[in-house]
Amino acid sequence: MKTKIEKILSIFDQKEKTSRNFFINYEYEPKDEIMKRIIKILLKAASNPKVKEELELEEEKDRLIKELMEKLGVRCENITQIKS
Repeated sequence: MKTKIEKILSIFDQKEKTSRNFFINYEYEPKDEIMKRIIKILLKAASNPKVKEELELEEEKDRLIKELMEKLGVRCENITQIKS
């Protein structure tokens, strides 16, 4: 049995990421009001062209930084692992 926080976090499970960037398959009908609100907010943000553009720019920035780090011989699995 999942705890409430585990259910909420399941919304962001990257294993369910689709080929469309920034979209995740969430197959379950949320019964919890908090989950319904979170999903509604995320869907609204995902349908906003300005938000989508910002997400795409962020993804491109991360890709370029990772590429540069690899060229410099610095290995990291996730861009957030880089510390100054």
